Amino acid sequence: MGPIRKGEQLFHLGDNVQAIYRVVAGEIRLVRYGADGGEILLHRAGAGEYFAEASLGAEYYHCTAICTAEGTLLTIPVKVFRTFLEGDSSFAFAWAMELAGNLRALRKRFERLSLKGASDRVLHYLLTEGAEETGEVHLPGSLKAWAAEMNLAHETLYRTLNDMEARGLIERQGQILRLLGNA
Repeated sequence: MGPIRKGEQLFHLGDNVQAIYRVVAGEIRLVRYGADGGEILLHRAGAGEYFAEASLGAEYYHCTAICTAEGTLLTIPVKVFRTFLEGDSSFAFAWAMELAGNLRALRKRFERLSLKGASDRVLHYLLTEGAEETGEVHLPGSLKAWAAEMNLAHETLYRTLNDMEARGLIERQGQILRLLGNA
């Protein structure tokens, strides 16, 4: 287990796979870059989440990992991880359940990104990621980072949130968004 600083890059696209990681505290972005040089967000990993697991059976990392919030990482060498997968059925089952949860989250994200309107994406996020009773979400990062995750320009997200709040659909308090009964 070790500390990581904001802006630090753990690995780059094409580096040899050495380990998978679990975020203890902080946040990591997994990115690739488009032909125009623009960053494409693949995943944001926060506290309690694994990342680089997609590279477990690969020779090279398929993306770049960048720390966006200072924190602590658990580093698990690939050889050690494979030994546990092969030798401990309880561990292997727990890992399969972890991956199943990740797959469900990816399907929700894919569904959300297929929606055309920004307000539809925000509502979908609150309904699928928010607390069941309140539709309340504590955003883990900045609105700008959330806009990137939602594949929206941050200006579009800001306007959409202001409009939805003015229409009584949501309530905002800092990093907390809450779905109101009018939605």
